[in-house]
Parts: sequence; structure tokens; C-alpha cells
Amino acid sequence: MQTQKIDNPLILSDKRRKILDTLSEMNEVVDSDDYVSRRFTFYDSGAFRNVYKLGRNYVLKVAIDEDGREHNLHEIELSKKNYYFLTKIYDYTENGNWLIAEKVAKLDRPQFCNVFNFHYYAWEKIVIYEVDTKLNRVPYEIRTPISTIEKKKILSHKFTKDIINFCVENKLAPRDIVKVSSLGMKKNREVCVIDYGLTYKEYIKINEEGMYGGD
Repeated sequence: MQTQKIDNPLILSDKRRKILDTLSEMNEVVDSDDYVSRRFTFYDSGAFRNVYKLGRNYVLKVAIDEDGREHNLHEIELSKKNYYFLTKIYDYTENGNWLIAEKVAKLDRPQFCNVFNFHYYAWEKIVIYEVDTKLNRVPYEIRTPISTIEKKKILSHKFTKDIINFCVENKLAPRDIVKVSSLGMKKNREVCVIDYGLTYKEYIKINEEGMYGGD
């Protein structure tokens, strides 16, 4: 299985490259994640992928099922569109078993508020509502009141506009994109999206399984 490289390919040790080449050839995603977990340090996990540290500046995202492969492949395709707020992908395999992405600091809600000067929860709900409305989906019900001033401030911000357009242009599930666990912060304090490969089909599946709660 061929490995692909995007801009600025990584120079890995022969040992690590051999591990990734072996991982690329594996057909069973469960076996591939087990293979990686015995060779790299666990960092984080999502619904369909586990994430491992790869040095100080990169992470290795490994599919744990077929949905994880689809998630990786979708994230790879989106990364090629060069949205400034998406973490970069440097290396991947064609079958979606794994990809190597830029590692940034995790973001929490107070940090988000400090950067943008508006509340995370209000921003999250407004983005979801706007995207669902523009895509003619059932609008997300905002049950917690948001002031007109706060709403105007949020909707006029460039980051908000760009995230809404990104979700609309690619027909994504905004509720996944705007989760605080999907956001990170670069060293220059620029907020970015670190987990953006979830397709709308996958979102519907996990939503039906009760992964997301209510307002």
C-alpha cells in the first residue's frame, strides 16, 4: 500500500518508517491499532480513531474501524483545500489506516473565551444553527438565550464566518467541528481545528447512538 506525502514530507527514522510501512499493509484496522499501541505512546482518542505521539511536533492518527478509515481519508481530502485554520497533514497511507498531522496544544473553553472575547457555548450554538439552516437541515434549537449584542459580535468575527463557510462548502456536521475537543491552539495563539474528518453520514450514525447530548 503506497504512502503519500503532502507538503514538507517528514524525515523519520528507518525504524519508524518501517513500522508505518507495515501498518500500511494491514487490512484489519483492529490489528493495526494494536500494532501501533505497542510501539508508540498513546495521546488521545475519538469515536473512530486513536491518536499517538510522534515526537514533539506531530501525532499519528490510527483508524480503529472502517469508519475511522473513512474519517482519515476525508480529513486528508479536506486538508488539501488549504483552509488556514485546519492543522496540517504531512503523511498518510492510501487505505486510510493512518495519517501524520501537526501537533498543537489542546484548547479549553476559558482559553477560547480569552482569545475571542465571547463565550464558547454561545459561539458553538450559533455556528451549529447557522450551518444547519444554510444546508436546509432541521435547525438546531437554541434553548439558552443569547443576547443580540453577543450574537452580532460572534457572527461578525472572521473565524466564525470562516468556520460556517467551511462546514457549508463541505457539507459537514458542525456539531462535531465546533466541539472544544476538536479545537486546538498554535504557539502564536491562533485557534485551529484539529479533528475535522467526520462525514455527515458518520455524524448521523454516532448521533443516533447517543454520543452527543442536548443543549
